[in-house]
Amino acid sequence: AVDSVPLIVAEQLGYFRDEGVAVELVLFKSQLYRESALQTGAVDGSVSDLINALGARQRGFAVRVTSGTAGRFALLAAPGSPHRSLEQWQAPGQIRTGLLENSVVYYLSERMLQRAGVDPSRIELVSSPDVPVRLEMLLAGRLEAACLPEPLTRLALAGGASLIVESFGAEETPGVLLFTEAAIRGKEGQIRGAYRAYDRAAALLSGAGLTPPLREAIVRRGEFPPAAAQTMQLPAYSPARLPSRALVADVHGWMLTKGLLTGPVAYEALTDPRFTE
Repeated sequence: AVDSVPLIVAEQLGYFRDEGVAVELVLFKSQLYRESALQTGAVDGSVSDLINALGARQRGFAVRVTSGTAGRFALLAAPGSPHRSLEQWQAPGQIRTGLLENSVVYYLSERMLQRAGVDPSRIELVSSPDVPVRLEMLLAGRLEAACLPEPLTRLALAGGASLIVESFGAEETPGVLLFTEAAIRGKEGQIRGAYRAYDRAAALLSGAGLTPPLREAIVRRGEFPPAAAQTMQLPAYSPARLPSRALVADVHGWMLTKGLLTGPVAYEALTDPRFTE
């Protein structure tokens, strides 16, 4: 998703090399595989989210959130669906929606609907962990709706899907960068260098630096469909900073209501501020 774009840009433009660090970006199309790689030590850190981070800390897995990320998500209706507007989502009945249970897209779908004044209990969750497959199922009408990240959102709209509600305009989304405590202990200097490269890429993206060749390079490296080079809409990137206490508290409360946490996880135990100070 576009949360990863500053990392891709830093790689493509040699910013990591400029900082004297060797960074290998490993692509995952399913968060299940991504989290497994993190827990087995196949990767040192991950573009992840607060739901996974809080759950990992509660289970005793030693990870720390080192910054938030900038993402864009949308809840979309399938082409030809009778539920193609917020008004239609307020009618009785449930809507078969492609999500991943106990995940960031589930949290965001509920919160986006609530902010729009729609009861999120209308969602009938259809588990679809592979994001490209979720897009295909939506466009084929095998799902009535789905929550997708940018740039797949714009591709879905180009394929005839309808926008119900999106996260654009929200001050924060719950995406994060996190690292294992072992990586932070052993590679603190390298992680600092990687963040300097990240901030440099974010500054470029917030200006006029996103040229057509760089767009195409992002799409190739992220293995997005080629059409995304023309359609993707990037969020406003900023220098790396920790997610706010308010956002963490909201995600924490949502997880408690879903039975995903059995007790409190302190903000200080979840985050590590040394890379954003």
